Order: sequence, then C-alpha cells, then structure tokens
Amino acid sequence: MLRQRKTCSTQQLRPDCFDLSRFVGIPFKIGGRDFSGCDCWGLVCLFYENILNVKLDPYEGCYVDAEDLEGIGKILEWEQKNWRKICLQSAQFGDVLLLSTRFVCHVGIFLDRARMLHSAPGKDSCIERLSSAIWASRIVGVYRLAS
Repeated sequence: MLRQRKTCSTQQLRPDCFDLSRFVGIPFKIGGRDFSGCDCWGLVCLFYENILNVKLDPYEGCYVDAEDLEGIGKILEWEQKNWRKICLQSAQFGDVLLLSTRFVCHVGIFLDRARMLHSAPGKDSCIERLSSAIWASRIVGVYRLAS
C-alpha cells in the first residue's frame, strides 16, 4: 500500500508529518542497512534516505560490532565534518543523538522533545522517551547535518 506524506514545509518537519510506523519493529542486525534488519547507524541511514531524502554513507563493513571501538571511532572522526553539534534545547525532528552506552557509540533520531527512534542490540527498533530512566542521563550530544 502506498502511503502519502502529510504536507509540511521544511521549516515545519514534525513526526506527525510522516508515517514512522515502518521504522518501528525492525530487527537489530549489526551492519544491517535495510528494513529486514539494521543497527543504530543503519536506522539513521534508513530514516534519512526515506524521510529526509538524504543518502548518508552506510559505512558497510567498517566495524564488526558495537564493541569495535576502533572502527566506530574512525567513523565518528570521518563524520565530524558532515555534522554540527547543537544543544539539546535546539534539537529538531531528524537530528541525531549521540548516546552513551557501555561503549559510547550509540545513535538515535530525535523525534520531538519527548521521544527518540533507535535500534539497539537485543531489541527491535523502537520509539522511546528521552526522559526514561535508561536514556535521560545518557545523551552525550545532538548533531545536525551540515548543509
């Protein structure tokens, strides 16, 4: 079934402008980059391509798993030129959250002041509250794609 977007100007991008349900329930798969399975960066790539019409580098094969700090560190270094850090209070729909986990290498997508979309090992992609006990203190930074 073909789904249509609600009409929103680029200054008004909001979660209610899009059907985000297809991004919820995607199985976690390290290195995955499609709707059959993806990791946290894969979900960001899917979201940007399908919602924001922006193709991000998928970095396929650049890291082995979430514990591959060397591989993920290189990606973070390469991506610094493409993103600018902003404060959480200025975050907008589609900005990328950098979150601390055991390895400080998790990303999610800012939806609104209360929620994020992300994919983590051991669970399918989901929308979670930013204020939850798990995530409230783990936001390391918020990043916006440089134009």
